[in-house]
Amino acid sequence: MKQINILFLALLTTSIIHTFDRLTILTGPLGGDSAGHPAVMRSLLTGLAQANIPFNYNPSKLDDVGDAVAVIADTLALKQAIGWKRSGRIKTLVGGPNLVVLPTEANSIIKSPELQMFFSPSQWPMDFWREVDPSIRINIGIWPAGVDEKFWQPSNPDKADSKTVLVYCKAQSDGPNFYAQVEQHLRTYGWNPIRITYGSYGQQQYKDILDQCRFAVFLSRSESQGLALAECWAMNVPTLVWNPGSALIAGRTYNGVSAAPHLTTFTGQFWKNFDELDTLVRQLNSWYPQCTPRNWVLENMTDTVSTQIFLNLINKVEHR
Repeated sequence: MKQINILFLALLTTSIIHTFDRLTILTGPLGGDSAGHPAVMRSLLTGLAQANIPFNYNPSKLDDVGDAVAVIADTLALKQAIGWKRSGRIKTLVGGPNLVVLPTEANSIIKSPELQMFFSPSQWPMDFWREVDPSIRINIGIWPAGVDEKFWQPSNPDKADSKTVLVYCKAQSDGPNFYAQVEQHLRTYGWNPIRITYGSYGQQQYKDILDQCRFAVFLSRSESQGLALAECWAMNVPTLVWNPGSALIAGRTYNGVSAAPHLTTFTGQFWKNFDELDTLVRQLNSWYPQCTPRNWVLENMTDTVSTQIFLNLINKVEHR
């Protein structure tokens, strides 16, 4: 995990210099429907506005498209932008992270030479791509989205006496029996679990629960980034992340996945089986004092930091 922090620091020490007149962000073709991950777009658009970067989002006509284009989602939008790049209409074209799951989708459009960089929120999805298609040659930029640290701010700074633990459930294939087993292990050691399930809660509800919790247990087989984890960390709640190391992705089993690619000892610990979970719960005082998850987010994963990384990657493309 030290490599990730070093990468972020290196990018942040580079001045944000760009040569584009205007950056266009696309999550759909001109005049078409918009796609993309709402939290990713919220972070990017907020960060660009805060940095006073000249940009527009999903313009309706070609005359409004800037000389640099970032296609965050939608392969039809990418196909349009590739045409603009071929004709010389735009100078810079980058894309991702919400374009394809596999590099072979949409006639392998992401392998088009006009696409100068593909953004991925972490490294392991790109390693998976190379396993799917060993011939792939693509310029990769690691760009995780940020979180709003002002919203995700704890109102209860001292939870030393709290016995409440969040159990965050996203491992659908493992099901309710698995969730119940995790909760029983926590109860055995005197903790009171609160379960929430991915896709069934609102932001305020999530925030209110995190304000009660001493730590959280996350159950998901794989995450390309894990924004819910970052929101949890911003609330200064460390995480114990189940990390089985394999997942079924688009019908293929891959053994190099991570359930929390940006987890560090400042934000929590991994576990693979119930023995490891029990050890971490019993030995809370050995790992918990090392955790400063909110400070880690403030240094590595706010909207501002994320946008700085995004712009520095475009700067690298422009100066090649």
